[in-house]
Amino acid sequence: MPKQWLRLFMTVFLIMLLVTTAPVTTSAGYPEDPRQNPTAVGDGGAVATEHVEASNAATEILKNGGNAVDAAVAAAAAQGVTRPFSGGIGGGGFMNIYLAEEDRSLILDHVTETSENFGPDSFINSETGELYPASVRSSSGMATGIPGAVKAWEQALEEHGSMSLSDVLQPAIEVAEEGFAADPNFIRETSENADKLRLFESAKAIYLDENGEVPEQGTIMKNPDLADTYRLLAEHGSEIFYEGEIAEAIIDTIHNPPVVDNPQREVLPGNMTMDDLENYEVLHKEPTHTTYRGNDIYSVPPSSSGVTISEILNILEGYDLGNMSETQAYHYFLEASRYAFADRSMYMGDPAHTEVPAVGLMSKGYAAERRQNISDDFATIGQVAPGNPWPYEEDPDKEPEPPEDDGVAFHHDFEGNDGEQWDPIVFADLHSWPGTPLGADFSIQDNTGQVVLDERQPGNGSAYGLITPDMSALNESELLVKFRFNELGNDQRLRLWTQADRFSSGSSMAENGYGIELRADDQRLILRGRDDGSSTTFDTADTDLSTDWHWLRLKAEGNQLSARLWNDDMNEPDDWDVMHELSEEEMEDNAFGRALLSMINFDTDSGNTISFDEITVNNLAEETQMTTLEQNAADSQQAEEEIPTETIDLSVADSDGNVVSYTKTINSIAGNGMVVPGYGFILNNGFSGRTPMMDPDHPNAPRPGLRMLSAMSPTIVTNDGEPVMTVGSPSSNRIITTNLQIIIGRLDLGMTLPEAISEPRLSQRNLSHASAQYEEIYLDKYGSLLDELEEMGHTFTADTAVQGISAATGLEFLNDGNVRAAAEPERRGGGSAMAIDRDEIEDPPPEGSSVELMMGLVEDFEASGDIENEETARLLSTHLTSIEHYEQEEKIDKAIKHMESFKSLLDQQENDGLITGQAADELKGHADNLLEAWQ
Repeated sequence: MPKQWLRLFMTVFLIMLLVTTAPVTTSAGYPEDPRQNPTAVGDGGAVATEHVEASNAATEILKNGGNAVDAAVAAAAAQGVTRPFSGGIGGGGFMNIYLAEEDRSLILDHVTETSENFGPDSFINSETGELYPASVRSSSGMATGIPGAVKAWEQALEEHGSMSLSDVLQPAIEVAEEGFAADPNFIRETSENADKLRLFESAKAIYLDENGEVPEQGTIMKNPDLADTYRLLAEHGSEIFYEGEIAEAIIDTIHNPPVVDNPQREVLPGNMTMDDLENYEVLHKEPTHTTYRGNDIYSVPPSSSGVTISEILNILEGYDLGNMSETQAYHYFLEASRYAFADRSMYMGDPAHTEVPAVGLMSKGYAAERRQNISDDFATIGQVAPGNPWPYEEDPDKEPEPPEDDGVAFHHDFEGNDGEQWDPIVFADLHSWPGTPLGADFSIQDNTGQVVLDERQPGNGSAYGLITPDMSALNESELLVKFRFNELGNDQRLRLWTQADRFSSGSSMAENGYGIELRADDQRLILRGRDDGSSTTFDTADTDLSTDWHWLRLKAEGNQLSARLWNDDMNEPDDWDVMHELSEEEMEDNAFGRALLSMINFDTDSGNTISFDEITVNNLAEETQMTTLEQNAADSQQAEEEIPTETIDLSVADSDGNVVSYTKTINSIAGNGMVVPGYGFILNNGFSGRTPMMDPDHPNAPRPGLRMLSAMSPTIVTNDGEPVMTVGSPSSNRIITTNLQIIIGRLDLGMTLPEAISEPRLSQRNLSHASAQYEEIYLDKYGSLLDELEEMGHTFTADTAVQGISAATGLEFLNDGNVRAAAEPERRGGGSAMAIDRDEIEDPPPEGSSVELMMGLVEDFEASGDIENEETARLLSTHLTSIEHYEQEEKIDKAIKHMESFKSLLDQQENDGLITGQAADELKGHADNLLEAWQ
């Protein structure tokens, strides 16, 4: 039978097998698995994962004498079966390995990478010039990055493991073949992404029932295609994935997505090539390192976020968190996170494409400089700008200069080369709506700052630009701006705000604060107040606005609010153009805030340019007093948040003290939704969020060969050469804050690791709304913490997800020599911790053990030439590995079946001239002895 017809026959057969064996609902629904526990303690090794079958795979390897690296790969492969929507061989990740004998940590960077054809226009509709919507980008072949997991597993085992890839894949093969019971979390994830899965025939066949509906809890989920894929990897190694038939199937899936008839939305193909796959490299890197309370903290370098982990810990080291109130400790944690995330947004990216000041960001001196911005008593209001780590990059031992206090809260004169972007260190945020094409562009021209407003596009309500100066919040201030309009007569407006908190979602208006609006069409000046997104007009005036340079002063002092406009050729007048005496209630609503600037265009026929020569904010209060700004927690903006991503984590330790902390992802839940037909794994959508940016030189602007900016930060903590703990977690940027909260809970706040993992979480990431998140499902567990933090000025929005924020795993090393594995007791359905004792580890097989002897004979026959080539020897060894696995698991019927198959394979190879008759007879003799004993 020709090869192409044989492959077609096998594909049809496997699809029929899948339909007849998957999913079958159990009568009693989802059964509780008695093996699942969130904690476990042992001295022979421990593992924490998100699924009991993954933990079981790792402990099986540990019992059979494997080390932590062997067990980590086995668990990762099993998670690819049981948690396929979060990670698998269609994606990548970061593996943090601690080698006890060498007392060193190392990183295997195998995160996804863009193809050589990826660029700024990859998600632009060539017919309309507009950006494809997020839903289309997310489920596209174009979003798929080159997967790195398989090559990383192979290299990890070759360099630091004790078993082969074939050995460690056996438990996952068994789970994929025999199936697992769909737990409530699996069903939730399937339900939430059912529309994505319904787009593709190959995904529907595996994860939905015969009617295209979400299966019931307890359904036995099988994936024979993935089992066969793992067998191919066991037999051929990574080469078949990156250069062989699996590579061809990946490229075909990306170029020709397996969409259903009449899909619900457009599905974009991609343009990845075979060369992209073949040229992918796993990067072997040194971890990031800092010290904290006498401990060594090792995490993941750029393009991931160990630098941010280190920066936050360095800032926090200046506070004695263990000897203060919980509220005070969390105040510092939230503030340190806010400032470090500002730096992350500015500087972090793929070091192959941008210079990352990692040394400066992780220096103790730079942390001290950032710490100067943090008040002991009050939260920072609004979004903050990045700092300047470059002097510390040049001199890591540099000490910060003391802060200046001259009454000027903010001042900026625009200088620079024409075409340069506004300084992102001076401005906490420069935002354009729409993003593609840009509604506003911020650049330097003739030593002035220009904002070029695009005309309003059809279908959009406006085009606007938002400016957030980096400054402390004040309770009495004035904003002074020198500016000019390029033209008048059309509906464009300049808006200045003082004592504001942030911009309202999707608006150029402040959420709270006082503002002045100057209109280019009728030259009117309007004084207004904003309270929780509602506007009140206080006063209006006609002006003599022209296209000359003008000054505009907005002042809020005591209960007086006033503004005036004058031509630059004139002296500043004494009289105010608009005024308002604030009531006590109005003063209380907006007692404390910062300056904001915005420009908006409602005209569909023309744009405009507004130029700025100087922006100054003066502090008018003799002594700054803070009044908390109450914020509507229900208004949760996520405009600049990355597309939600989900990852999956695991931690493993062996009896020799080797440790692995490993986080991997396919980006969004269920990746791009495409299962590679016939191979059973989902492809990632790692680059669906890489769209054109205002600054094409930004570290994360779309380009070829780019590794995704990641928050994955599996972290290992040691002390004096001994491991202390590990931690890792999923949940996009909240990985960083989750890992840190657990670290300080364990190292500072006196918690055990299980207690630190169970704590309700807070996450501050310096988004434009400036609010931290809390977990609504654990609201009753925060006690008075949220109220007390709000009294300090922190604002919060609720994460309403039923699974909460993140789902961590970790290990802690106890003083008695035991290791405690810890997973989530509830989040994402609860995780799985397992541990073994040393006496459970099997001794190496004695000399003469029949299966072991047969495997040795295969090696000898290959070396002597009795076996024709390496491929033949590998195929025989793969069969023997499976037989050994079933024998050790006391599954004798399967061992017998596979041994009979092994004898048949020997006959076939002998007939084909691939093995000599003498070698084949010797191996069959041992096979017969074993079969007789088993039967």
